[in-house]
Amino acid sequence: MLSKEELEDLARKIKLPGHGKKGNIITALLSAADTQYTLSHFRRNEYVTGNKGAIITFGARLRALCMGQIGCCIRINPAVLTLLRRINLIFFRTPVYEGHLFVPAILVASHKRVYHRYITTRTPDIFPDRCSLLEYELSLELERGCEASVEDYKQLTSTKELSTKERQAVEETILEFYRRVLDCFKVSLERRTRSQSLLGRVLERFEPGHVYTRTLHHIAPIVGKIDGVESETTILQSLLAQNRWHCGKRGGWYDRLALLHMKDKTTEQLRRAYKLVTVALLDESTLLRYKPKLIRRLKRLEHQLKLAPDERHACDGDLERCQDVYILGCRIRPCAQDSKGTESAAGKTIWEGSQGVPLGVEDYALEHYARLGFRGKHCEGTLVRFIFALLFHDILFMQVPGAFETPYQTAPLDLVMDTFYTSRKEVIDARLKQILNGDALVFADKTDSEHRKDRTFFVGGKWDAFERHEILEILEVTYRPR
Repeated sequence: MLSKEELEDLARKIKLPGHGKKGNIITALLSAADTQYTLSHFRRNEYVTGNKGAIITFGARLRALCMGQIGCCIRINPAVLTLLRRINLIFFRTPVYEGHLFVPAILVASHKRVYHRYITTRTPDIFPDRCSLLEYELSLELERGCEASVEDYKQLTSTKELSTKERQAVEETILEFYRRVLDCFKVSLERRTRSQSLLGRVLERFEPGHVYTRTLHHIAPIVGKIDGVESETTILQSLLAQNRWHCGKRGGWYDRLALLHMKDKTTEQLRRAYKLVTVALLDESTLLRYKPKLIRRLKRLEHQLKLAPDERHACDGDLERCQDVYILGCRIRPCAQDSKGTESAAGKTIWEGSQGVPLGVEDYALEHYARLGFRGKHCEGTLVRFIFALLFHDILFMQVPGAFETPYQTAPLDLVMDTFYTSRKEVIDARLKQILNGDALVFADKTDSEHRKDRTFFVGGKWDAFERHEILEILEVTYRPR
């Protein structure tokens, strides 16, 4: 509940290192609370109460300091909170565990957010009975608990002072979640095989199996690190055995499973990996973005198996290698202090700018290109997503059965699913042809002029990051008709 600044202030009050990530500060505070004690006879403190000479735990003093920062709190009855979460889930059709409830409606009512206006159609039988709703709730709670355990594991393993007991406790918690989720996944898959779902592909995300698949996908690498390659292999094989949920990730599952087979250098395992990669490239569910990596792995396997030239595959769509660009500069190595006060090189690299001002690597690269006459921004992938949202805005919000269930959606429910393209194939293909013919500016200008004033909240929209003229200029030089 405390911010990073409040935690740093708290650490300084009790004379602990107050620098670094928020998770590291919390770990240092909790570690100190478990190991230190305060004698009230020698030190009077407004936060420490007790008889003269009594031993007061440091945890009690830390708790008092925290409560002084937080102030009064209200604890909601767990049964009431469960009811509120259920109402939020049913009304807002949330496909993930929500930490904050009713936020979209509150922001709209307070005129803090404007959503795109579209026609909503409520599907009355998303949850055919109460048992289905409760099972879906359970799947979201398991996913949330698993994510929290994985986050704790990452924070604990990032510190050098982690005890074996703490590590084993967190690892056992993750493995318990893994076994439980895998069992639930198998039950959902068996039930799905026996009876076809009444929901369309757009609404399949409201099936518990969809959530279990997503959870297994996220924890597979961590489970492999904790419990060995066999457990991760079991997860990947279970995911590939079904073709209902998250089929767009099958390419990544194939590649990871092939890598696990390749770790064993025996001919049998290499042939198994070779066969798996071949199946992956022929699988229609393998997305294009996975194929270059699979092709490289296939060539590596053919070389390791020493196949004859006439037995090797040929690919006509190999990616060309990007041109390497090197920018030279003077690097300033940052230093950080651990809990023992020892300095070590850590953090983001810092470079000396033209005026002697320390710059991050991105700002240093922008400064370099500015000297060459270019203008640039460090925006990761936000620019590409914003351009996509502008060019395909009307297609994003077109009427598709099951796509819009509430007036508080930033995108159709199937945007991240395989059905997004198949349900709109004709209009998407037509729009791509129009863009290639030079109409990109027309669509972007129309969407921008309609929604920039109100800052309409939809997926990809970054009104504060890019001005209108910047977007139009980028599109003009990028999508010129050929």
